[in-house]
Amino acid sequence: MAYALQIVFGTDRQALSLWNRKQLKMLLDSDNSMMVIPSATAVSDGVAVQSIARTPVSRASAVEETGSTWNSTPDLASTEPEPFRFSTGGWNSLERGIKQRFEAVSACLYELVTGKSVPGFLRDSPELAVALQKTLAPIAGISRTDILWGWFGTTDFSIDSNGETLVLDHDFSLPTGLDRLAGAGDTCELSDLISTQLFGRDSSLDRRRGETVVLDPGFYSASFQGNEFLARCLNAHMARQSDLTVRPDGVFLRVGGALRQVRTIVRRVDDDLLDPNCFRPDSLVGLPGLVRAWKSGLVNVVSPPCTGVVRLRSFGRLIPRMIREYLHQDPILKSADVLECTDTETLKMIVARPEKFAVRTNDPLHPARPFFGRTGTIAEFSDLLTRIRRNPFGWVARPLLPESSSRVHLRTFASLSGSFRLLRAGLVRDAQPDGGASLAIASDTAVRICR
Repeated sequence: MAYALQIVFGTDRQALSLWNRKQLKMLLDSDNSMMVIPSATAVSDGVAVQSIARTPVSRASAVEETGSTWNSTPDLASTEPEPFRFSTGGWNSLERGIKQRFEAVSACLYELVTGKSVPGFLRDSPELAVALQKTLAPIAGISRTDILWGWFGTTDFSIDSNGETLVLDHDFSLPTGLDRLAGAGDTCELSDLISTQLFGRDSSLDRRRGETVVLDPGFYSASFQGNEFLARCLNAHMARQSDLTVRPDGVFLRVGGALRQVRTIVRRVDDDLLDPNCFRPDSLVGLPGLVRAWKSGLVNVVSPPCTGVVRLRSFGRLIPRMIREYLHQDPILKSADVLECTDTETLKMIVARPEKFAVRTNDPLHPARPFFGRTGTIAEFSDLLTRIRRNPFGWVARPLLPESSSRVHLRTFASLSGSFRLLRAGLVRDAQPDGGASLAIASDTAVRICR
């Protein structure tokens, strides 16, 4: 994004119009990749600040699964990391567990949006219930029954050297990383796998009744390359807000001097900016009238509006309860403990034992520098508490995991469109003490493939 700003501003910052400045702010807000956040300098007012704990952060090494045994296999002599391997049984277990999560979340969102009732487990988290009500209000009461809530999504895991998996995050709205996956191995092979295994024969992308477009924030968005790759996989047009128009009889794409009706929109713009008529009125990257056209059945939108609530970590911690509530099953996959900072007892625990916790933003799409208790400084902790007091719902805490030299972060890709499909390839990155990725997926040069 910094590179994009440099290109646009050039050497004359005064030459940029006010409208373009607002548009660039929209692109920053609609950026669907995690920011690269440098570590803080442990100096305050010219005085070195003592660390809360001096245990070094463990860096994950490559791990390979052989049968049912996991072995750490670092190769110090090689410049390329060893590949990460899953057995067939490992993928089968992940597939069953991820499918369970997709189905439960889809059932929950359908119940919330159609307005039948508010699930009891949401009443236990008043702040989340208020956030859901505010987010879902523009589309509440919709009568459509063909909504594909889990059309495409990612699931993030922490995996240790013993093969123990822990679900960290879940995203149905703006999943990223497909382009990195194709670039991490045999590009042709993986591109074919993504097109056939993940999106093949997708009924939601029926082109007989109109065009399919990928709604993109614009060329200067950091997510542009990933969105362009997704459009190639789907054989869809890349379109911005200015390329589309909403009329009483549908949504149309401008191609030359003609208008072509759009059947499906793959949105790559965050909920807040998607439709200025329903969400942020100052949005310059969203399409006015899109939500109304979608509710009326004039166009399909995948991923649907308001699926951004799924990526909230306070929402994700309730998915095991959703599985029991809607599927009447026990969760197959274990989820990481997530503690909401809106809870007074949670704050007391963090203050009393900060070295035991990692504190991250509730929404991974809008990250700030995470705090890791083992290596955090007093200055960082003080600043963190100030931020939490300003917006308690914006932060969550996760207990730090036992130290391991071979823990890694894995991102998987799946879709639920008629039938469930899991792409049996994922992205592996170094892990932090709470299992989260050490760097943003768009900027981590050590990303490697898992097959």
